[in-house]
Amino acid sequence: MKNVFQFCFSTISTIGLLFGLGFILNPSVIFHYQIWVALLASIIMFATQPQLNKEDILNKSDGYSMLGIMLMAMVVTNITVYEYGRGQGQFQTNNAVNYVGFFMIWTGMVFRIYAIKILGKYFSNVAQIKEEHKIYQEGIYAIIRHPSYTGAIMSIIGTVLWLSAWQTLPFSLYLIFVAYYHRITQEEKILTWHFGEEYVAYHRQTGALLPKIKFSRRKLQKK
Repeated sequence: MKNVFQFCFSTISTIGLLFGLGFILNPSVIFHYQIWVALLASIIMFATQPQLNKEDILNKSDGYSMLGIMLMAMVVTNITVYEYGRGQGQFQTNNAVNYVGFFMIWTGMVFRIYAIKILGKYFSNVAQIKEEHKIYQEGIYAIIRHPSYTGAIMSIIGTVLWLSAWQTLPFSLYLIFVAYYHRITQEEKILTWHFGEEYVAYHRQTGALLPKIKFSRRKLQKK
């Protein structure tokens, strides 16, 4: 019962931080189905994350990377909801780009949940080495090193497109890049230090967020 209470309290608190400013400045957006789609996606995103605690958020060993991602998500979501509410009546919210955003939200969500599920116990909030840790190289991890981040980024950018936050889109993309670049850099430093050449070889064969494009070089034969 205690865990259920903690989960509900944490979820409500997180959603409040993600959407609070946008709701306060534009209360009427609560009646728009577009907002509820974004809200549902945020709840699912939080529900599939391992339970956070203070030590995870303020963990110095991985450069406070989880804190950076959380702050990024709060800022990006709030300015997106704010711009959506402010722009109602000015921007059309049922065009092709909005539906591309909708597709990205849920495709990214499924992709992220799949990546977390197959990684199992090795997925955590903090970049760290666990007991009996190994480099998982099966399934999607055979071609992408951080597919859960790929899914999360897709969902976040999809939300921005879904809510037509065009003016703040460049700033949102910048924050997303900075937060996840820092996280990936910290994580790969730890993995390289622990696994050495094994991880270097894995790194060489795969892409961080997207499959690595390999070009085959053919020798030109002289006629």
